[in-house]
Amino acid sequence: MLETSGIGLFSAPARILHAPVVKTPVLLDLHQRACAELEGLGGEIPPLYRPERWMPHVTLAQGETARGTYGQAVDLVLQQDLRLSFEVRNLTLFDWIGPRYEPCDRFPLMGRAAAAGEP
Repeated sequence: MLETSGIGLFSAPARILHAPVVKTPVLLDLHQRACAELEGLGGEIPPLYRPERWMPHVTLAQGETARGTYGQAVDLVLQQDLRLSFEVRNLTLFDWIGPRYEPCDRFPLMGRAAAAGEP
């Protein structure tokens, strides 16, 4: 079970208002193993996603469409209880398709495999 704690704002490379996810030993281990596997296959881990810099989070608002609304979004978020608890059930890979990312593959971490459009 994972939990969020507070709110945060990434300013670069893109503005993202988020709820930080508490880094548990199990989550960090999963991330480190995934990075090691990808590198072992010849993949490159972008600097922001390397284990030492990775900041797991739940995105609340992002991108140019939200420009100028961050103050309002922060005010709204500060009125909410953002202590969320949730399970991570799959790892989803995304491709950039036009103006947004679209899921291209999903790997179950528990239970049955999920279809591309399922949560």
